[in-house]
Amino acid sequence: MTCSSRILLPFALWPENPPSLSISSLFINLASDDLITGTNDGFIVCWKIVSDHQKIIPRLMLIGHTDQVLFIVASISTHKLEHFVSISDNDGEIKLWNNEDGRCIEHIETNLKHRCVQSLYYQLTNESFLICSGCYSEILIYDMHTLEIKFALTTSNVNADWISTFSVFQKINVPENIMVTGLLDGGCVKSWTFDPRTVTSNTAIESTNIGNNNNILPIDIKENESKEIRASFGSIIVPCDEYQRMILIVHCQDWQIFDGIDFTELCSYTTNERDIVKKEHWINGYFPTSSLVILFSARGYGHIFRLPENATFLNPKYRSQHNKTDMQLPQWLCRLSVGNELSHVDSKNSKHAALN
Repeated sequence: MTCSSRILLPFALWPENPPSLSISSLFINLASDDLITGTNDGFIVCWKIVSDHQKIIPRLMLIGHTDQVLFIVASISTHKLEHFVSISDNDGEIKLWNNEDGRCIEHIETNLKHRCVQSLYYQLTNESFLICSGCYSEILIYDMHTLEIKFALTTSNVNADWISTFSVFQKINVPENIMVTGLLDGGCVKSWTFDPRTVTSNTAIESTNIGNNNNILPIDIKENESKEIRASFGSIIVPCDEYQRMILIVHCQDWQIFDGIDFTELCSYTTNERDIVKKEHWINGYFPTSSLVILFSARGYGHIFRLPENATFLNPKYRSQHNKTDMQLPQWLCRLSVGNELSHVDSKNSKHAALN
């Protein structure tokens, strides 16, 4: 028998036009002109954006997942995208990839159903974290380079609901603390604040559905605050980048603005049959300024609303109305579409007036 020392490396080739694949997830980094797409078939395609020619060029096709690629995330500490993480749907498999040559650096099988995934770069220790929640009662924080679970944000309730979504941020004036706000399926909101350099476990984790490759238990952190709010199943949390105290919670038929300090409801908007946006199904939102929100719909439109004074941070009347019956309603301004189409409330309004 003849033995060969050659190493066989799998690779994919395609003609001038790449194969037609159904995209299930997407990540883009404009600083490095990188675009990464995951597909329903488990493939990952890395693209390079060519701005001058207004086109994208495929670089790599990565093969490794056997199920739909549900999430692609990366933590950007520099302008160069060196690594990224992909997570598959049903088995919750997590893979760490090298963006330059397409190598799979690390992978773990979690057997968890993830529903919300974000990344965070912690500058004080030069660490990158992968933060996940889903069909389980914890928020799991992985080391993005080793895929080991470092922290588990748990609740005081023994039989707590699953955490459907969360938001994570760091205060500018207190950069050492990480603040995480989680929304449970039952409508309860919980918050955790911790310094990853000094935090220690509150209790031993007894759950059997989480763990690391090396069986090292993560640090268990209990919530600091908890409050029942009027939120529906399937909602998502969107913090304001400029003033992170303002929180937008989006559901398919309604959305609300809360004060993130104590989760007091400041205003809400519910779609009805006589509404100008009655056909819309909300899927996400964004704060372009502290006084405006854009609600994105499943039909591909963006609707701009002006917030009332009591729901606008830094406004003298902020939080001036605590009675829900006296709350002012947000004002619909216009509709945005992909083709730069703009629908106004009346002909006197303009796009610039709406954004001022």
